[in-house]
Amino acid sequence: MEVLNTQTVTPVESPCVRVCRLDGNDVCVGCCRTIQEIISWPNLSDTQKARIIEKVEARKTQAAR
Repeated sequence: MEVLNTQTVTPVESPCVRVCRLDGNDVCVGCCRTIQEIISWPNLSDTQKARIIEKVEARKTQAAR
């Protein structure tokens, strides 16, 4: 008897908040992604997207200081 994996894989959602404007460092003021991260997002694996989310959170923390 074969046991099926019943875990649901949830794709990494885009952090886009529809406030698309770049600052002087080419980082979006809405989602805190770089222009390169935004452009490449659709072609990235979930692992790569998760790494970007970690970077985004770090940028948000840094910006709040």
